[in-house]
Amino acid sequence: MDISIGQQQELSVLLTEILETVKQMRKVDRSYLLRRQEQDAEDWLNFLNTHRDYEELQSLYEAIVKAFTFEYPGFSECHQNQELDSRRLLLIKAVMDKFYEFIHK
Repeated sequence: MDISIGQQQELSVLLTEILETVKQMRKVDRSYLLRRQEQDAEDWLNFLNTHRDYEELQSLYEAIVKAFTFEYPGFSECHQNQELDSRRLLLIKAVMDKFYEFIHK
């Protein structure tokens, strides 16, 4: 079973916003963790743009949750630009909430 094209686009917009926010953050902070987050966001966006199946998106959702809860612990507390970092965190929460909503209907 697949999510709708509209749902796929909604998730794509959120992931694109995360990617753009991380790119803005990297203009002042060239850290490894931000580079890794940028690469992860690019990979997830590419995957999302070519997949709509619930099971495949469940695995993508789990990868996003794992990355932003276990692989980048405490990261937000040390970033130089709190406004962008807060935006990034809100977008991550929004994308995880939407993924959960769409794949657990």
